[in-house]
Amino acid sequence: MIRFLLHQGILSALVPLLALVTSCSKREASYESQFKHLITVHYPEGNSLVGFEEKKQKIDRDLRATKAGFVSGVLCGGNSVDFLSIDTDFDLVDEQRLIERYVENGWLPAETKVEYERDPNGDSH
Repeated sequence: MIRFLLHQGILSALVPLLALVTSCSKREASYESQFKHLITVHYPEGNSLVGFEEKKQKIDRDLRATKAGFVSGVLCGGNSVDFLSIDTDFDLVDEQRLIERYVENGWLPAETKVEYERDPNGDSH
């Protein structure tokens, strides 16, 4: 089978693709490891999952595009969203502005409770 793939040139074409995927995942890991602060957004009880995935993706794309952080976790129970977590390195004031902007954009519900966790050692949480 390997000889066939080599003969067809398929295997040699896959090697650079595999190297690209590996290098992208390493860059992603180093990107994510640089953020030391955690924002946990608690959704109001019974907040529907309808439209949530699209809003979460908008938040994550915005954070990554501005190199401000990324969506690091989500907890859903049944048909509702419990919380969403964001890793960032912003100071507290900028983090609060960020959450306000996401509420204004309609990406987060206005009734959310937000916790800002700081790591005093600068270590990742």
